[in-house]
Amino acid sequence: MGATNLSKIKRDKMIRFLEQLKERKNDDDTIIALNEIENQLREKKFGIVYEEHKEEVDKLLEENIPIFIEDESKIICKDKNLPYNFIIEGDNLQALYLLEKTHRGKVDCIYIDPPYNSGARDWKYNNDYVDGNDTYRHSKWLSMMRVRLEHAKNILNPKDSVLICTIDEKEFSHLGCLLEEIFPEANIQMISSVINVKGTARDNEFARVNEYIYCVRIGECGVTALPLHSEWLGNVKSSGKNKVRLAGLMRSGTGSGRNDSPGCFYPIIVSEDGKFIRVGDVIEPGIERTSYKVNEGEIAIWPIHKDGSEGRWMYRPEGLKNLIKKGYVFFWKIKRWKNGN
Repeated sequence: MGATNLSKIKRDKMIRFLEQLKERKNDDDTIIALNEIENQLREKKFGIVYEEHKEEVDKLLEENIPIFIEDESKIICKDKNLPYNFIIEGDNLQALYLLEKTHRGKVDCIYIDPPYNSGARDWKYNNDYVDGNDTYRHSKWLSMMRVRLEHAKNILNPKDSVLICTIDEKEFSHLGCLLEEIFPEANIQMISSVINVKGTARDNEFARVNEYIYCVRIGECGVTALPLHSEWLGNVKSSGKNKVRLAGLMRSGTGSGRNDSPGCFYPIIVSEDGKFIRVGDVIEPGIERTSYKVNEGEIAIWPIHKDGSEGRWMYRPEGLKNLIKKGYVFFWKIKRWKNGN
């Protein structure tokens, strides 16, 4: 797939030679062949290169059209007047192929948990297990993923949607390159997901505590921060729940003094009953905070350490305003005030 490990100078030299060949031999078959070679040379400048493979299901879809068949014996319905979801049972590529015809550009969210390709016979390709001895296992995995991701892209809402994909260290770097190729316009972020805080023991290797999650945010979802809708953090491995630990707004530790970052020393204005009103202006070094005037019924909250020394907030005023606008900042009603701090 494309030409790899070529410098620009060498690539340009090869293309010039192809142009010379076209002048010498201009019959149709030769021109077509040379054009294909030139297209391959020009196609890939940077990215992931691998051997492409075709699945049996790909070949079936070339001449056959799958159809949905409703199984009324498996319907789960509490109220027929309410909207409902449905489960599609079958090959996921065939399902994506059909959904592309019925739901093109209409899906808001896709979550996929593909085979991790660990080499431990954890998935099949054309009905054969792909194990660690298969020299093509990475290219087979990428071929399998590419066709499904391309169909998934077609059914996602281009104006506002997200695709989420879990993976481990065996293929996460390859998957990242593939996602960037297929979704060049999206905001793609990879985050870690702790699966075992004690670590999963592995022979002659470091223990692993996490896996990875790629979030591909498309359209408005890619430019707008995702709001926090719940203060509860669920554990997928158990039924236990813990409250989300939100970071404090005031800087602590090294560099937490007012003079360490004067641009982060300003008041947050709240009402007497503890409701947020606005973010105040920065107070220049050397100016007493007590000189800052607020309106009647307002209180200025400052970043003051427990020992009474002046500290600083984590963000400058514009940064904090932006976080508040996106829904990333939460204010709790404070019942008791001490010296306006």
